[in-house]
Amino acid sequence: MLYLVSWTIPMENRDAAIERFLRTGAQPHDKVQLRGRWHAVGHMLGFGLAEAESPIEIQRWMMQWNDLLDMQVHPALTDSDLAPLMMELMQQRNDALNR
Repeated sequence: MLYLVSWTIPMENRDAAIERFLRTGAQPHDKVQLRGRWHAVGHMLGFGLAEAESPIEIQRWMMQWNDLLDMQVHPALTDSDLAPLMMELMQQRNDALNR
């Protein structure tokens, strides 16, 4: 399953977060694949895309950082995952209109 991860770093935690990032590389453990990570220019916020079999593994990774960062995690779908659901919804809508 894919997960969208976003975070902000409170200014009072900035230096500690930088130190931890430089020390650890902020890589997740082996049950989480980090697909990409981006940092907003001029802000203490960022976004990542991770993949894991279980939300427990994502939580395990988040617990390595949520003492310093305000984090949000959302399960994510790809276009190919979502398209059949959209088609189903539109078909149900059309069926209802044609009754």
